[in-house]
Amino acid sequence: MKLSTVILAAGPSRRLGQPKQNLRFKEKTLLQHAIFAAGGVSDHVLVVLGASRERIEDTIQDLPVEILFNARWSEGMAYSIRTAVSHLVVHYPVVTHILFMVCDQPLIAPSFLEQLIQTAGTSGRGIVATGYNGIAGVPAVFSVKYYPELIALVGDEGARQLMRTHPDDMRVVPYLDAELDIDTDDDYQWLLNNK
Repeated sequence: MKLSTVILAAGPSRRLGQPKQNLRFKEKTLLQHAIFAAGGVSDHVLVVLGASRERIEDTIQDLPVEILFNARWSEGMAYSIRTAVSHLVVHYPVVTHILFMVCDQPLIAPSFLEQLIQTAGTSGRGIVATGYNGIAGVPAVFSVKYYPELIALVGDEGARQLMRTHPDDMRVVPYLDAELDIDTDDDYQWLLNNK
């Protein structure tokens, strides 16, 4: 298995009112936490930026990541996925699996990411997703067979469309800490006060 990790971090954080990527938690920004978790399991980490690019890029430019800019970030998460997968197909054709992450799940541990990757390698399934709160979501690993469908995605829902379309080719790994994502200031204050 040749794996790249893609961290989707192009959103405008409308409900929060400031870039969630730059919120600080335990001496790192949320995006830095995601990068360090990804770096523990993947030799190649790709970060897709969009809204507030300059403010966010300054915080990660010295980290071992490749940064892509999604100029069409306002079209939703799907375009960030398309941007990343298209880039990998052209520049990293040996990559057989992509681990997708987002920047607002600060409790994702490298040990869980390793579990996802191992499951992708041994289960024979083309999609391995995280299970929490009754759903299958990210972090999630997609095999090369889904690259064409990932590149064809539209809208803000992202890769969850593929999870619904291909349930028989998906394995779900439960992880309750993935339920916490930071969308509002209340979410952020809860994180600071409880973790």
